[in-house]
Amino acid sequence: MISVEDTTQVGANDANPLIGFLTQIDLAREIVNLLHPSVRNITALAFTCKQAGQYVDRIMVSASPLTSSTYIQILLMFISLNSATMEEKSRELVYGATFWSSHQPPPSPRVARHISMISEGLFILVMVSIPQSFRHVVLDRLPFLDVNMVGLVISSMPNLESLAISRCDLLDVAKLPALIKIIKEHPRTPRNKGKAKALRTSNAVEGENVGENGGQNSNGNSSADDSSSTEDEDQTSSNDTSLLTEPDTSLISTDTAATSVGDEDQTGIDVTAATTDAEGNAPIHYIRLDFSPFFFRGPNTCERLGSFGVTYNEPTFHTPKAVVALMMQCWDDADTIGMDLMSDSSSFFSFVRRLPGWNCLWSLKARDAMLSFKRETSDIVLPEDFQRTVERTARSEIIAENHGSSRVSQPAFIDQVIARVVKLRKGKHDEIKKEAQNRFYDDLMAATSGDDFRPSDYPLPNSIAFYLGNAENHNAFGYWRRQYLCQGCKKLLPRVLFANELDDCWGCKMVAFVRDMESSDLRRWKQSAIGYYLKGLDIKKGSLTDVIDPARGRHLTAALGAAKIADSIWLKFMNFSPTDLMVYPPEPPNLHRNTAAYSRYRWKHNWPEQAFDYREGGPQHEDPFKHPNSAWEDTELCGGEPPESFNTNFRWSEEASTTLFEEYIRRNGLAKQITDPEAQKRIAAAKEWEKIRRLPGPKDYSKNGMWHLGRDLRRYYQNQGDKSIHALIHGRVEKCIWSFNTPMLRPFDLDHPIPDKRVDYEAWEELKEREIWELVPAGHSRRWL
Repeated sequence: MISVEDTTQVGANDANPLIGFLTQIDLAREIVNLLHPSVRNITALAFTCKQAGQYVDRIMVSASPLTSSTYIQILLMFISLNSATMEEKSRELVYGATFWSSHQPPPSPRVARHISMISEGLFILVMVSIPQSFRHVVLDRLPFLDVNMVGLVISSMPNLESLAISRCDLLDVAKLPALIKIIKEHPRTPRNKGKAKALRTSNAVEGENVGENGGQNSNGNSSADDSSSTEDEDQTSSNDTSLLTEPDTSLISTDTAATSVGDEDQTGIDVTAATTDAEGNAPIHYIRLDFSPFFFRGPNTCERLGSFGVTYNEPTFHTPKAVVALMMQCWDDADTIGMDLMSDSSSFFSFVRRLPGWNCLWSLKARDAMLSFKRETSDIVLPEDFQRTVERTARSEIIAENHGSSRVSQPAFIDQVIARVVKLRKGKHDEIKKEAQNRFYDDLMAATSGDDFRPSDYPLPNSIAFYLGNAENHNAFGYWRRQYLCQGCKKLLPRVLFANELDDCWGCKMVAFVRDMESSDLRRWKQSAIGYYLKGLDIKKGSLTDVIDPARGRHLTAALGAAKIADSIWLKFMNFSPTDLMVYPPEPPNLHRNTAAYSRYRWKHNWPEQAFDYREGGPQHEDPFKHPNSAWEDTELCGGEPPESFNTNFRWSEEASTTLFEEYIRRNGLAKQITDPEAQKRIAAAKEWEKIRRLPGPKDYSKNGMWHLGRDLRRYYQNQGDKSIHALIHGRVEKCIWSFNTPMLRPFDLDHPIPDKRVDYEAWEELKEREIWELVPAGHSRRWL
């Protein structure tokens, strides 16, 4: 074997067998390949000692050999948008993606490379030529990496086998379904069609998905120059591993000697062929994904409400139940692509373990419950006593129904017995699975709601209880075992993963909250900038070379404009003074009306009182819709934006022209189309004033009437729209808060954990006493900090 050149100092670890393995490049490459795509495991191997770190670093450098003619660097072009650098049009190139090459790349390649934002700007992932041999890529702390950009990265690398994404600002936990969908849209065929042994992990939990999804290897990332090929293992696709669907009983054997349901069909034909394509080729496998979502912590430059993990702002959803619901939504799809969601080696579960809950062990309890249920239902074995008596029972039932076997012919009698055996086995199968499901839901209830949860400790107010009715009796034992269809994800989930109102599960509520409320670190303008730059590209079939097409210059200009606005917002609040006029920062165009209303009401209820750094997250906000609309009858103040802010930010638009035309119709009732000459005259006068008022010097105020009328009408309609949205969402948020079932109805927070009443009963009782005196009738507690 080829030995790695030893330049490390001889020490006590030289005799260690692990160091001996790592000195052999072939063995070291196999060890590293087994750990892909888990960045956590590779880092742990490198941290065992200094020598191991140096060996792993060299193996990573030589994992994807490239020739000098095909060696291409991945550059991350960071365009600084500071006003001084904008004038000079200076561009700073920063290495931001991890890759490995046989040639020494620019400064110190590591398993993960980080970039830090110097100022608000736009980065563009540029690849001069598609690297055909890139197989393992790590994207870490890239501030402008979104789901669409991930799709382009995958499309640009046909030989990609594993992809690790960690701590990217725009890829929070709510993006897990979208990332899995991207992976499923880019299936891969096996590198070698020959037969060889597949590498398998010795970790039982880590290897739980091995061999279930199209014959995928457990490592999923064999070396590019490895001459060994993989042998397609015999896979059984009839095993029922779904949490959300009923088992397929069409494959139940009528052979009474069989002890396992779902192993083979009645004809004895192996169902493994269903995993191959029509031509009998090897099954398709997918890129191995290791995803660590962005973890949100509280700010240090402004008022801190807490550290919530899954979102920056104070959530109005139950964090443990929302995360478990999201994992159950994605469980089947994650198994299909071979993604590890729950082992200790998984970056995603490492993220989940850090989230707040009733105690520090809630995530482990939920994980164990899910894995136990999967193990129990993956290959259900019918009891031996049932197998011995099932045929006799079936004969007895058929004889009783026919009042004696002589009343039917022998072949018909045998057919009826066989059908009854299938029916009895299916019933026993369903009974065993139902018992396992009940145990699973019991354990899930204890993990997410607390070990000693009592519904009677958290009674609902009369108004909400009357609205929900008495159909859901939460005092009845086992109510959490019932299953309901989520109106959002269309998945059948247990009652424990829903709020008091049975509409969307907690997972869908979390995704909606992050979409509408999350605006920390100017992430909406980042999304807008990258959206402008990728506009018009086919994410499924495009590549990164399409991004740098010179013909797309106008898209770059639009993206730079969005990033420049983000830079101006950052400067505004860095130099903020409480005496400044209350003018809301602009939001990206084409936001959903609910998201835009969220933004306006959020500033209305949480206007800052001191300067802050938006690059550090910005101010934390409460959900504005948990507060009642006190200015309901005021047409100027019932909306989320005060008149002075709206008037300052107002710019004439086509919506203003349409509104002015509709008002003209209402007052005169003459024109039938917006092209009416008189209507166009009035709109032209308003547009003319829009131009005049931006020019320095004296202005012709005789032309400002139509402009002011259009502006005031737009403000009025915006306020009325915000008012109706507030009335719609306020009730939903209130029901979510009452569904927390926590002291003071407060969300789970790392900075202020909920005391365990079995460990610190005095602190628990103190919280309950405060709840009696400080909880306002509307169900919203005052700040408990």
